[in-house]
Amino acid sequence: MGNPDWASDERFRTEKSRRDHRETLKLRIEEWTRTLNKHEVMRNCQQAGIASGAVLNIREVMTDEHLIYRNAFETVRHPEPPEGVGKRLHIGTPWKLSSTPASTNFHSREDIGADNDYVYKKLLGMSDEEMAELEAAGVISRAPTGESRSILMRPRQFEKSDENFLEILGLK
Repeated sequence: MGNPDWASDERFRTEKSRRDHRETLKLRIEEWTRTLNKHEVMRNCQQAGIASGAVLNIREVMTDEHLIYRNAFETVRHPEPPEGVGKRLHIGTPWKLSSTPASTNFHSREDIGADNDYVYKKLLGMSDEEMAELEAAGVISRAPTGESRSILMRPRQFEKSDENFLEILGLK
């Protein structure tokens, strides 16, 4: 912060006094952070030994140079709309192994529940009645459930605020 005069103020000397005067301290820190962007604040704090990180929106995460360099994302092709979402970036495997690299080489199956009979009946030995009970209770399904499906079906929602978002990501 450049060691401003107020930093040596008695009100901020101890943890208790900083807590007692937190509103004033908060205003002082806000005055400083307004003069910098979030990455500059992060770097300045880190250089001073303060653990910090910039809060990024989805566009910033997916275009972050470091994450791209680390191959943090993988392009996976889903079925095209209206059934799917087309080509999309997904978070890849967080670990990087030199001899056995991991990757997402296919999207989730379109035929959700296609393996239910094999798993529940053949492997687990369940009856048709037991499977019907699980389906009725919503434990297993043969169709997507919940809001996530509707969000995936409207991927263009990101483009409203950033028209070239998919182009920047190499997906268009």
